[in-house]
Amino acid sequence: MNQSKEKQQKQESGRTHLELKHLTLKPQEVETEITKELINAGIPVISDVAQLPGVMRFDTPHLSNHHKAESFMVVQLPLIVQNEMRDLLERKFPQYKEDGNGVVFFSGHMNADNIFFKKIEEVKELDHLPDVLITNDVNSLYHRFDIINENNFDTFQYVANPAFSGTGLVKPGMVMRYLAVDALVFVVDRTKYEQSAFPREWYELLHPALEKKVVFCGKTDFFCQTIYVHYVRDFGLNALKQLNRNTLETMHPVDMINTLQAGNKCNAKIYVMPYSYARMFEHYIDYQVIWPEDGAIVLPVQMLVKKGAYERNKEIIHLLTSAEAGKVFALNGLIPINRNTDCSFCKGKLNWLGWDFLKSTDLVELKRDIQTYLS
Repeated sequence: MNQSKEKQQKQESGRTHLELKHLTLKPQEVETEITKELINAGIPVISDVAQLPGVMRFDTPHLSNHHKAESFMVVQLPLIVQNEMRDLLERKFPQYKEDGNGVVFFSGHMNADNIFFKKIEEVKELDHLPDVLITNDVNSLYHRFDIINENNFDTFQYVANPAFSGTGLVKPGMVMRYLAVDALVFVVDRTKYEQSAFPREWYELLHPALEKKVVFCGKTDFFCQTIYVHYVRDFGLNALKQLNRNTLETMHPVDMINTLQAGNKCNAKIYVMPYSYARMFEHYIDYQVIWPEDGAIVLPVQMLVKKGAYERNKEIIHLLTSAEAGKVFALNGLIPINRNTDCSFCKGKLNWLGWDFLKSTDLVELKRDIQTYLS
């Protein structure tokens, strides 16, 4: 058998066995005319329909005529919890298991998120959004109070988990119904602090002695901007200059884990990462997980439900806000909002940006400024 036929047979056999739900995006830096066309069509939602290895399909329910799936809910979650939440929904609602039958999961991966939220900024009509939209982080929805308001979305009133007391995150009559939050904390290399104290508050990461010693979440062209918005709120834009000098690298938390498990091969003193990942190092001899005394920065998971959509989707909404879903979040290190879910692992205060700040700040412009300072 010649090599080309052998290669073709391998590709054909891969079609039926490839599980795309565990992939997140086409290989980095690889672009095809098909993916360009689909990305430009609207908000991309990654499909699980099996295809040739290395080829990702983007569906755009409700946002273009390219794909006609009758999907009423789009779910974008932190990658660490996505598969378990998908499994929970499929167990409870098997009728939605197949792609295009109601629920579409969008990848919680930085590169894909960047595309997803840029498209959110461009949405012009309410009809361009699904009936139920679940997203994470302080994302582009917080730029769109012109659309994201009580005229267009249902409001929620509920009693939150005591862990959120005093944060101001949950307020009566809000259109954002929070499900859980991840929390940014420090992981420090103990061997580099034998003669000095560990940092305990966010301002300490601005110390000149930490030049090229701190690793943050992100990629070369995409930053986890929520943390930088906090620095601007608390210390001003000029603080970003020193923070930029102190940044050794930006990387995805999965890459941070690999780097730390390999003996801190990039030689950083501090890694700033979500607690859902940092908790893996709580029993390591060489590393210390530190919950900042001024509060772990909140990365929320929020749900929006269009006006009039609650009644026809209430069963699935009840599941997503239940203690059962809260347990899935908690087991993966996210702090659930559901008051009947244990979150004793929450080690201290939570640091929320604040609604007054969010509503009085042009986040689009601020994030452009942040990008400039960090470039």
